[in-house]
Amino acid sequence: MNTQTEQEALNIFELVEILKANIKIIIYTIGAGILFGLYLSFTSPNVYRAEVLMVEAEQIGGSGSGGASGLINSILGNSGLSPMFGGFSSSATSKIAVLESRKFTESFVEEYDMLPKLFPEKWDSSTNSWKGNPPSLWDAYFLISKKVRTVNHDIRKGLITLTIDTNDPKLSMEIANKMISAVNDYIRKESIIETNETIEYLQVELSKTDIVDIKRSLNSLLEDQLKTVMVASTKEEFAFKVIDPGYTPNKKIAPYRALIMVVSTTLSGILSIIIIFVSIMLRNQKSQFAKD
Repeated sequence: MNTQTEQEALNIFELVEILKANIKIIIYTIGAGILFGLYLSFTSPNVYRAEVLMVEAEQIGGSGSGGASGLINSILGNSGLSPMFGGFSSSATSKIAVLESRKFTESFVEEYDMLPKLFPEKWDSSTNSWKGNPPSLWDAYFLISKKVRTVNHDIRKGLITLTIDTNDPKLSMEIANKMISAVNDYIRKESIIETNETIEYLQVELSKTDIVDIKRSLNSLLEDQLKTVMVASTKEEFAFKVIDPGYTPNKKIAPYRALIMVVSTTLSGILSIIIIFVSIMLRNQKSQFAKD
């Protein structure tokens, strides 16, 4: 037991001696890590977050009356209108999908002239022109979907949170609030268009049939569609109802400069030890080859 303890103490002593003999490598490597951490800390732009808390807006119409839905689905089955029966899909998942879609995002960027704000490094404000080739709407969509916008849906509580991260606190707040207003308007207009198409189809089918039950069902569904159009025409918060609007954030959420320094220093220290032992191993192999 004593022999094992002595051996362990000897190994630790040898390790300390190895590190002391290669102290310059450790100092230089850690120094380089600190410099890299400082560079990364002070060149990484601040990120500011704005959030909008909302719930799905209540919808009127779209479910049909009693057994009318099944009867009409059989009528609409070959028309291509059955999936949108009742207007634009009222599920929260479908509305979030629209909010995150390329089509809506590009429409939003174009409507609110967001390209210069999203790509300020490429925009010359003194001449109101682009420096070189201007970014496309696809570039804007890619940036927003990957780095700017996040949507979280708490199904249990029914809460939906839109998160916007940019390098400008005022821009984060502006995009968050305007995007909700824009998607409400977008879904409202789409719902009106699709519901009007359904109304036209129902009116045509109504004129074709003499069966009393089908006429009654068609009239009931037609009434639902007309209600949907009326509500959509007057309701601003058609898809999402805002509970807590976005505000200008006064604190950054990133970068974590202290954490960057700790991580870079720690990793550089580990790297220095790896370099030392790799170099020792290579030297021993070289000596062994020379003896052979």
